[in-house]
Amino acid sequence: MLEALEDRRLPEQLRRALKEWWEWYDVRYAMPIEISVESGVVRVTIFYDIEEELRRCEEACVKEAEKELNIEWEEAKEKIWHGCHEGCTEDIVRDLYTDVGIVTNMLDKVLKKYGIKSKVEYGWDNYTYWARYEIELD
Repeated sequence: MLEALEDRRLPEQLRRALKEWWEWYDVRYAMPIEISVESGVVRVTIFYDIEEELRRCEEACVKEAEKELNIEWEEAKEKIWHGCHEGCTEDIVRDLYTDVGIVTNMLDKVLKKYGIKSKVEYGWDNYTYWARYEIELD
C-alpha cells in the first residue's frame, strides 16, 4: 500500500485521499489491501479471508458439542459438524460484512471529500470476500 501512495502515476488528489484513508485504516484493521494502476484506472481491493478463522471456530464448536452432549465424535460426526459449520459461517460473515462496511464507508467518505468518483464491486472467491474500487484516471 505504501508503495502505491508514492506512485507518481496517481493524481495528487487521489494519493492524498488514499493516504488519509490508509492512516485511518492502518491502526484499526489488518485486511490485506492491493492497489493496481493500469491504463486509465486504479483498482483498490480489500480482501478478507475467512478460511482459517472458520476452521478454528468449527473445531472449537465440535469440541464443545462433544463435551456438552457427552458423546463420541463418530456418533454424530456429520450432524454436529454441519451445525457448527453453519453457525460459525453465519457469525464470521456477519462480522466480516460489518468490518468491510466500516472500511468501505470510510473510503467512500474520503474519496467524496477529495471529489474522486469511484465504482465499488463486492464478491466472494472461495473463502475470500473482497471489495474492489475502480477509480478512473483522467
